[in-house]
Amino acid sequence: MVFCVRKTSGGGTLGGNSLDALTIQEQSGNVGIGITSPAVTLHVKDVLRLEPQSSAPSGSKGDLYAGTDGYLYFHNGTSWKRIRFY
Repeated sequence: MVFCVRKTSGGGTLGGNSLDALTIQEQSGNVGIGITSPAVTLHVKDVLRLEPQSSAPSGSKGDLYAGTDGYLYFHNGTSWKRIRFY
């Protein structure tokens, strides 16, 4: 079984009218945003936006957040670490 929330009108950022806005696959639990067949746990077919936070939220290992300082942070299970891009 697949649960879908379908766009019914307008183009918008998710594309044409026939595109599913949100899909949840019952067997795998995979969630698709803008895609009907999500291949991984969260599959987004467009830009993913993290709303910047002015202070670090409480976090758990594997969490991500964007800071208002323009950096992306990763929680390593103990503390937040700034991600470096080279």
